[in-house]
Amino acid sequence: PKKMSTWPCPQCTYVNDSTSTCEICNYKRPTNTTATITADNASTSKTEWMCEACTFINYDPALACDICQSPKALPLSFTAPAPLIQPPSQSTKPQPVETSTKQNTVIDLTIADGSEESKPKLTVEQIRQEKMKNNDQNIETYRNKILNESKKPDSNLEIKLVCPSCDKPNNPNVQFCTGCGLDLSPWDATCVPANVFRDLVRQIPTMPKPPVHYHDNDLVIVDDKFGVSKDPGAHIDILPMQMIDDISQLNKSHIPLLKKMYEKGLRHFCSLKLQRFEVIKSSNDGGYGVYDKYVVAGFNFPVSIAHLHLHMIMPPFSHEKVFNYPRWHSYAKVLGDLEQFGTVHTFDKFPDEGLGKVIYQH
Repeated sequence: PKKMSTWPCPQCTYVNDSTSTCEICNYKRPTNTTATITADNASTSKTEWMCEACTFINYDPALACDICQSPKALPLSFTAPAPLIQPPSQSTKPQPVETSTKQNTVIDLTIADGSEESKPKLTVEQIRQEKMKNNDQNIETYRNKILNESKKPDSNLEIKLVCPSCDKPNNPNVQFCTGCGLDLSPWDATCVPANVFRDLVRQIPTMPKPPVHYHDNDLVIVDDKFGVSKDPGAHIDILPMQMIDDISQLNKSHIPLLKKMYEKGLRHFCSLKLQRFEVIKSSNDGGYGVYDKYVVAGFNFPVSIAHLHLHMIMPPFSHEKVFNYPRWHSYAKVLGDLEQFGTVHTFDKFPDEGLGKVIYQH
């Protein structure tokens, strides 16, 4: 039978006919791809799977990508982190992960309660049941207790919904934890330190060795303690040194600052050399490899901590609820609003569910 050799481009995913380069982006056709279709096998049912590293469409029973040799992703029920790229012929011994030279750059957002480390961690339901028991099953009693605690003189505390699963403090208005995706309950309300980001920004000038990846007179880069990227260190927060609460306080004069925050975040990712992205080649990349293409950047509004912070995250993600409308405002939307209107049209005042869905799908 006549052979119709087709191949998906590993750079832009366009399915090409018998050509030596991609018809869309001129990417040279890989020589080791086996994804050809003939009249004999065109109707044969095969299970497809997309490589998380380069998006190439592979077929079972292949256990590694034909293009970049990244292993097939494990099922969702498997809770261990996704392995780094390994050729199938190599040992399956875990390989070290490249990270920045500075370690432990996560800012602790939780309160030390003095409990022993050996104490077994309670389940989500056990934690909530304990609070219910201590407050006669009355949520109003519990709310008043938390409210009174936050109003104590010099307490420097504020009320957050602290996830009983991952301990992330969340804005009181959210329905789920932006760290792990758990549905939250009114019983999760807890008093936490008012503003660890602002404390950090104020203290950096006097620190001999600040616990951060990067800082200068304009910004600070730290790891997000509750990051949603499956790659260690691939979810960062970029904080301005200026005292800006959130995107509602931005104006046109802040555009250069936001662009610098985004650029420094890209440069940080490039320095990590995340293996799943290093294998994807790109011409005309502006010096950022493919990180500029795959990074997800944006702001939450309302915020969980009242100091502006740009989230920059590389896929794959442990969950995607953090990008849900109406709280997630992409970097592109925020920058576009400032350039067009001089302010950010936040979704609470300018609802646009259609745009929110486009941002989420992108």
